[in-house]
Amino acid sequence: MRSGWFVVMALLAGCTEWRGWTDMPTATVTPAGPAEWQTVVAGGIQLWNDALSARGCPTPFTIGPGGHRIELVPAERWEYDTAAGYTDESAIEVREKDGSVRDDGTVVHELGHALGLDHASIDYGPSVMIGKGHETRVVLDRDASAAACALGCGPCAADADPYAL
Repeated sequence: MRSGWFVVMALLAGCTEWRGWTDMPTATVTPAGPAEWQTVVAGGIQLWNDALSARGCPTPFTIGPGGHRIELVPAERWEYDTAAGYTDESAIEVREKDGSVRDDGTVVHELGHALGLDHASIDYGPSVMIGKGHETRVVLDRDASAAACALGCGPCAADADPYAL
């Protein structure tokens, strides 16, 4: 069993270095799972695409074949301890919740990791990138600003909201 909460792709303070999927800012994703799951993934992608295009950024995600897999994993096959999602350089996995499709908040959170965002601190207010128990289901202004900075299409002020490192 793998331990750890998530594979974290750090967004350094001041936005001087970005890590996430290497084909950003235009990654193709391929949802793997039932139709209901594909709708959840499409909704999460739309939230990030809308938030970033409003800042003049290219839309970071498209759905298509041969892209990064976003898979709904049955709970009995889950191998990441208590984490709800896992992101690495090629895919996102999200654990089923009570035998059914998990809400889109986990997908939005994991897509944030694919963009290069780390977990945010609750000290600065709500965020989709806050870990278990305090996250939101939507992309908030602080999330979109951090992602725009990470993608190089937004300002990166030295006093920007510092996501946890």
